[in-house]
Amino acid sequence: SVVSCSFFDAMWSKVTPTKVKEREHVNEIDARAVTIGKPQIPRHGKGVLPSTPPVIPCGMVVPVERWEGYHEYAEESPKSFLRLYNGQGWIPRVLGGSEYTHEVPAPDIKTGSFWFRVQCDRGVDVRYGPSVHAPVIKSDSGVTFCFECGEFVRASEVFTVFGNKSRAGGTQVDCFAKLYRRQRSLGIDSSSQTLINRFSSLQTVTCPGEWVHVHGSGKFYLEECPNPPSIDRYRDGWRYGVVNEIFVRIGPSFRAAITDTILSPGDVIYVTEKVVAFDDDKAWLRLKSGKGWVCNANEDGEVVVHCHSMVVSGQAKLSAHDTDYPQKMVRQILNNG
Repeated sequence: SVVSCSFFDAMWSKVTPTKVKEREHVNEIDARAVTIGKPQIPRHGKGVLPSTPPVIPCGMVVPVERWEGYHEYAEESPKSFLRLYNGQGWIPRVLGGSEYTHEVPAPDIKTGSFWFRVQCDRGVDVRYGPSVHAPVIKSDSGVTFCFECGEFVRASEVFTVFGNKSRAGGTQVDCFAKLYRRQRSLGIDSSSQTLINRFSSLQTVTCPGEWVHVHGSGKFYLEECPNPPSIDRYRDGWRYGVVNEIFVRIGPSFRAAITDTILSPGDVIYVTEKVVAFDDDKAWLRLKSGKGWVCNANEDGEVVVHCHSMVVSGQAKLSAHDTDYPQKMVRQILNNG
């Protein structure tokens, strides 16, 4: 598959096209990703394997330098390249008739702490980059990393790109959110100059991340929450007793699809996660068995489960507000518990 990245629309200083040796190096680029950078030079005369070149995720926006006559040169040559801002490397624009990058206006990027709730009935996949063309993250066993309908997602960046190419051949506005990690939360001024300086860092644009689609093509997949939910997690599980028949759902929402599992009065369940939306009196409970979610009350407000036990003193408890684990790692811990 061909990777497509995007670029700031701005004027840059004049630079020369890549040299012959640089062209030969770029010709060796794996068609599945845009790679830049140089291999490590062996030290003390010892032969060492070159390090893996940094990779710009599909959909990432980066500033590039320009030169006069760029468009004329690009149209005449089957190979064209763009130099990253501050001269940190080269990336292909077109190779062998395949487009690797395209130009877009400056994106709107917000940083901080944002909460969203999944609105799409089918859930939303988590991807390696802010693009519908970026690969979906999967476990070693092939299980797709996704958030189901009703789940809450915390993000550290909201990334809106204007003029992206749609599958139908036109242009569209796409908005993606980057999953929150405390150690990489920026909290910086989002002025255009600050963003240009920030995205001129090769380390920044190649930093791994997990992205979810907020909206695009006129469809909304996530709804932003002005207030965060209350989320408690306990690996060993709280013990609940079922008092009324319950249909287990794939996500914490009455809009989420119903599974084949039905709980009957007298059943005992263990819950590893409790979620309560802001200003809501209903709690959604994730089953430790991994079969889905149940609500502590039905749509009419009738209580259907009772908690038999809470966390015993001295046992570990994970909370969405006091843990440094990224959401991906927390989910893996809970699912393996």
